[in-house]
Amino acid sequence: FPMLGLFALGPALPSVAAAFGDDPNAELLAQLIGGASGFSFALSSPIIGGMIERWGYKPVYVVSLIAFALCGTVPFVLDSLPVILLTRLLLGVCVAGAMTAGLAGIGTLDAAIRPRMYGRNAMVSAVGAILTFPAVGALSAIGWRLPFLIHLVALVVVPMALMLPAKAAPTVRKA
Repeated sequence: FPMLGLFALGPALPSVAAAFGDDPNAELLAQLIGGASGFSFALSSPIIGGMIERWGYKPVYVVSLIAFALCGTVPFVLDSLPVILLTRLLLGVCVAGAMTAGLAGIGTLDAAIRPRMYGRNAMVSAVGAILTFPAVGALSAIGWRLPFLIHLVALVVVPMALMLPAKAAPTVRKA
């Protein structure tokens, strides 16, 4: 999900800017839409780590996936670049949650299978990147709103995430 949430809209940004051609700041705002999620991802990751320490990886992962689908897709129905920018900032927090919780979950696995699962995670991310950019480009050629729907893919993962083993929430560290 990091690539999908942080970089996937790149090919669609010119069509987003063109759709708001009446706005004198459309080009700038479209570019900010492309990078905003990375900013909030970086700022929120440590907070997400604390949430995982407190509640465990699974609830953070599931909520992050659902929020990722919602925040990533809602621009499909929006007509305001500043509001779309806000949703992209929220999306970065969702990416931080999904990525950090997902990696933390892999870290809880038996040491014998953990390296293989990290490898599978890397493979799925790479294949996703290879498929996502052409898909976003093709969708943006049809209409500027369509690329935002690609975030719905997170909902496919939610049922699998709900079946993950529940680990007891780690104890809170004493200061």
